[in-house]
Amino acid sequence: MFIIDENTIIQMANTQFVEMSGYSKEEIEGQMSWTAFVLKEDLARMKNYHATRRTDNTLAPRVYEFSFLDRYEKMYSVINNVTIIPGTKKSVASLIDVTERKQAEAEQARLQQEIIEAQRRAIQELSTPIIPVMDGIIVMPLIGSVDSRRAQDTMRTLLKGIREQRARVVILDITGVPIVDTGVAAHLDKTIQAARLKGARVIVTGISDSVAESVVDLGIDWHGVETLRDLQTGLVVALNRLGIKLVN
Repeated sequence: MFIIDENTIIQMANTQFVEMSGYSKEEIEGQMSWTAFVLKEDLARMKNYHATRRTDNTLAPRVYEFSFLDRYEKMYSVINNVTIIPGTKKSVASLIDVTERKQAEAEQARLQQEIIEAQRRAIQELSTPIIPVMDGIIVMPLIGSVDSRRAQDTMRTLLKGIREQRARVVILDITGVPIVDTGVAAHLDKTIQAARLKGARVIVTGISDSVAESVVDLGIDWHGVETLRDLQTGLVVALNRLGIKLVN
């Protein structure tokens, strides 16, 4: 706790304030302004509170948080409770050190973000799996809606799968994609072009009647993209591309 006069000079500081400040009682009382203990980024706000309080004590907040700096510029997160002493121009303030609580909250937030990120990666891996069928052929089934972020993940995963599996033929199965609009078509087209640049042939399977109608209605140009009705047909075509014939 400390008391300041109308010129912001600290007139009295109790033992706890002195210990936290790093200064001696003699160095503080009657010598130092409370502004010496405030982080620069908080100073303008607190000066405004002080000026407002001098005009009308009811307009300035009594309780607020700021960053306290000691003699060695060690920073504390503190909650300040301040009011004008009745009948005087002096203010009395008490500080509560909440540094450890703030650090614990920050650590908790960090851990929570790590958990969220781990869950996102797990969902990503599940939503864009690479399935090696045999040497030279991989399948990537897409399920659910495709947004910009997922489209980027899909492309990266597919290119990684082509590299690691040395795939020459890639089957993109979109049976589980409910809607193909211009955005989804553009994402798929970019993925196909990227796979081609890696030297892989791309087959798109799972073209339902509604998806086919949407592609036509939207005027999406998939000229040059091999599209087939189902994954089974796609596998047969993929094997043919590698010169493998299925015999009954």
